[in-house]
Amino acid sequence: AVVSTQSGHYGRGFTSICRSLVGISGGCTRATIKQHQAKRNNAADVSAKDSSQAQLSNLIGLVLSFLLINLVTSSILLTWCSFITLALLHLLFNYKACSCLIIKTLNPNRYTLLIEDFIQHNTISTPVDINNREPFIIGMKQGKFKIELGETLSHLKKKKVPTATLR
Repeated sequence: AVVSTQSGHYGRGFTSICRSLVGISGGCTRATIKQHQAKRNNAADVSAKDSSQAQLSNLIGLVLSFLLINLVTSSILLTWCSFITLALLHLLFNYKACSCLIIKTLNPNRYTLLIEDFIQHNTISTPVDINNREPFIIGMKQGKFKIELGETLSHLKKKKVPTATLR
């Protein structure tokens, strides 16, 4: 019988919140990645393939969990070691997968890198160069310039922001 405690309720509530946040962030990025992969206006085909691959990976995960559950439940240390190992591998593989993408649209980080290259070297970098230099973690800044979207020129003049002369 399962003993229901107040801390157990809080734990289940916290895990539900975390699962929802993962679902939201996954759904937001999934659309961009599908659009990136649909090179020939075949977004429906890409979506169907993605869905079938997700179902297959979930099935494989379910079968492996049934096979491994008896091994890891014998020891609390083994349970935590396997959890931490699998979580770190999950993060590593997601990082590797995301760093392979060459997104051709601009976000604030890619825009900043593009403008810095133009101002400093008078060149326009390729999407491959920009994507390779883009910080992976949001908020990590690279470069010397701060792009302020929606600012008026008079406000920037008051702040004495250095400007570049375009030819």
